[in-house]
Amino acid sequence: VIVTSMARVVAVRHDIVLDLQGDLSQLKANPIQVKEKAEYRIKMNFRVQHEVVSGLRYVHGVYRKGIRVAKDNHMLGSYGPKDEEYSAMTPVEEAPGGMMARATYTIKSSF
Repeated sequence: VIVTSMARVVAVRHDIVLDLQGDLSQLKANPIQVKEKAEYRIKMNFRVQHEVVSGLRYVHGVYRKGIRVAKDNHMLGSYGPKDEEYSAMTPVEEAPGGMMARATYTIKSSF
């Protein structure tokens, strides 16, 4: 599985697309700002090359100051090899809100 891009999809704003094909060190230098209590989804575009992938999962860990505050597991499904890109979206998630939740968060994603 080759992940080509990920996007944060919000209903009231334009999508923020992260291109995962080029230099990934630039992604750390440009953080994404999310409004408090904003509802968003994550859209992933990926390709499957040689073999059938069954039970593809997306694991989304949210960390604040090195401590995990949330972990989400999403089942994306099974996919066969194809030249075209597949697209999958997570269910709606809500960003933390309130005075105590204002901070810098790190998100670690894996498939």
